Amino acid sequence: MLCNCVAKIGNLKVVRNLKCSLACPIGGLPLDLTMRMLRLFVQIVVLLIGGLRAQTMIALSFDDPSTLPSPNGPWQERNQKILQTLARHELKAALFVCGMRVNSPAGQALLKSWDQAGHAIANHSYTHPFFSGSKESALNFERELLRTDSMIRGYAHFKPWFRFPFLKEGKTVERRDSMRALLAVHGYRNGHVSIDASDWYVDQMLCDSLRKNPQLNPLPYKEFYVAHILDRAHDYDSLATAIAGHKVRLVLLLHHNLINALFLDDVIRALASNGWVFIDPEYAYQDPIYQLSPDALPAGESFFWSLAKATGRYESILRYPAEDGDYEQAGLERMLKGVK
Repeated sequence: MLCNCVAKIGNLKVVRNLKCSLACPIGGLPLDLTMRMLRLFVQIVVLLIGGLRAQTMIALSFDDPSTLPSPNGPWQERNQKILQTLARHELKAALFVCGMRVNSPAGQALLKSWDQAGHAIANHSYTHPFFSGSKESALNFERELLRTDSMIRGYAHFKPWFRFPFLKEGKTVERRDSMRALLAVHGYRNGHVSIDASDWYVDQMLCDSLRKNPQLNPLPYKEFYVAHILDRAHDYDSLATAIAGHKVRLVLLLHHNLINALFLDDVIRALASNGWVFIDPEYAYQDPIYQLSPDALPAGESFFWSLAKATGRYESILRYPAEDGDYEQAGLERMLKGVK
């Protein structure tokens, strides 16, 4: 009689119970050889599943789409290049919208281009306020949330995700918890950032240089920028893995800016060559770890910065703010000096 006792490991069915009659050997092979083959098969399957779970998975998100021109061209060119790069790699991203930057027919055209390409459209406030400031209130937070919500909710790929401007969620328990409660009341969740970076700073330096010299070759910025993203991705992945005890799905914060119009393709290729696997933001946020609410003050920064802060065990490696242009200034200046 053939044995049909199997177990499901992940999506694969493997032999679980090897106790059977002598009629079970595969293809007439001796029973001891059959047992060794089955054990080897199970070990291979376990290794494969472990490899899948150990993959470093990353989703892309872009903040602050704008119709302001770049120093070297109109917003349409910048927007098209980013979308073309995502399409070339068959990736879906999330666009976090600051309402005042797209509150115009041109802005609606920008959002429509992302929506039609299948990217998630999410909320990033209306005026990009500093919610950790003393003058902010829960009432103003709700106004900011709902004003941009009214602009984006009608898009086919709208997602009720809110990303705090500057990744600042309050310096007091009362401010932090009141904003979290309002998100829940309006059916929103936090559009967490797992991997924070300073692409905005590199972009700012590039744009300043282009305004001074429109003939500037932007390529020297590429090496620094790609290395910066790889460095931040590695560090936040290491922190997340230490906290969770296993690999988790991560979300990278980038911006709708010139540096990404020029070098997003290079960033994607560099991440892929370093073993990163790209996923959709929605799948990333389905990781159970994002159901946690870090009990940290000041609240905000990267999600895993907040989790680490809340444990009290990582003070020696946590900086505040977690990311800032000041941290990158010296390295960028050295790089630029070296190519002159």
